[in-house]
Amino acid sequence: MKKKIICLTTVLLLSQNLAMAESDYYISPQVGFSYQNNKVNFEPINRVGPEITKERFKRSEVYDLTLGKKIYDNTFLELEVVHAPNRKFSKTALIEYINPEEEKFSTKISNTSVFANVAYQFKNYIPMPITPYLLAGIGCSFNKIKDIKAGFSNAPVTILGKNGSSFAYQIGVGFLVPITKNIDANLGYRYRNLGTVKSSNQYVDVVSGQSDFSTPVLKGKLHTSDILLGVAVYF
Repeated sequence: MKKKIICLTTVLLLSQNLAMAESDYYISPQVGFSYQNNKVNFEPINRVGPEITKERFKRSEVYDLTLGKKIYDNTFLELEVVHAPNRKFSKTALIEYINPEEEKFSTKISNTSVFANVAYQFKNYIPMPITPYLLAGIGCSFNKIKDIKAGFSNAPVTILGKNGSSFAYQIGVGFLVPITKNIDANLGYRYRNLGTVKSSNQYVDVVSGQSDFSTPVLKGKLHTSDILLGVAVYF
C-alpha cells in the first residue's frame, strides 16, 4: 500500500508540472506488441499430475501515449499511459471429476498502466540524424483478469476473475528519427514490471452454484517486453 501511495503521488505531481509548462512539450502516440517474459502459476483444482505448472499469456497489442516536457538540456519528464487489452490464456489439463478428463481453461488479462518517467536524449552524440534515448519510470498498473472458462463436459465451471492494482516500474530505450522539423519517428523498447495478476478463489458451476477453493487458478507477477512504433510531435 505504501508503494502505491508513493507512485500515485509521483504521477500526480508530474501531471501538475506538465500542466503548468508553457513550452518544450512533446506528445508521442505509439502502438506495438507486448510479450510476457516470465511465467505465472497455473493450479486448477482436482488436477491429475503436477499440481502447479508455469505458463505464459499470449502476446497482446499495446497502445501507448506519452506527454513530455524538457526540464534541462537533454533531460525530460514524461507522463505515460499504456493499455494492453488482450493477453489471452488457454491451457488444457487432465482433471479428476467423475472420471479423469482433459479440460480446457481459457481467459484473458487487460492492463492499463500509468508511469512517471525521466528520459534522457543523446542528441548530437553520433554523426547521424538519429537520437538514441534512455528512460526509467515508476507508476501503477491496473490489472484485470476476466472470468476463466473451464470446459467441464458434465458441469461447466466459471472461475471468477479479479481486478487489482499494483506498483509498477519500467526501463526503456529507443531511437528518434527526424521526419519533419517538429515530428520524429519513435521506435522504442520497454521492459515493464506490472505487478501481480491473479484470479479469484471463487467459482460457479451449474450443480452447486458459487463455491470457494483455497488458491487462485492463475497467480503470479507480470513482466513484459514491449516493442513500440510511433511518432513524437514537438510544440
